[in-house]
Amino acid sequence: LPFWKNIWPKSRDTMTPGIAWELALMAIEARSEFPVALSTVKDWLSRIEDPEFAVYQLHESGLLKEFPQESLGFLNMVVSETSAVPTELKRCLEVVIEADPNLIGDARSKRLQEYLRRHGIGPVD
Repeated sequence: LPFWKNIWPKSRDTMTPGIAWELALMAIEARSEFPVALSTVKDWLSRIEDPEFAVYQLHESGLLKEFPQESLGFLNMVVSETSAVPTELKRCLEVVIEADPNLIGDARSKRLQEYLRRHGIGPVD
């Protein structure tokens, strides 16, 4: 956190898809500090061209149940309308909604569910 606040460039001119991808993975690796890490780097995250690995890592991390709100925000930030559908995306949404049923009506949840429907993947259970 001190590095991020004191040393990391403040200009987003240095932003690249590679940096966004690495920051997404770093947030997941923060584990119990996932909400803090995500909040810290969220302005640097963007839709990832191939979010498969990041979505898989989030699914495997156990963070979906522990931090459903933040996990939904993460998924919404990294899944692009033009990317291939990450294999675990539907299951991630199911776990998030199971952990916090109020999120089924959330705009981010609706966007991702519509994205799945457009790609021929059935509704989130």
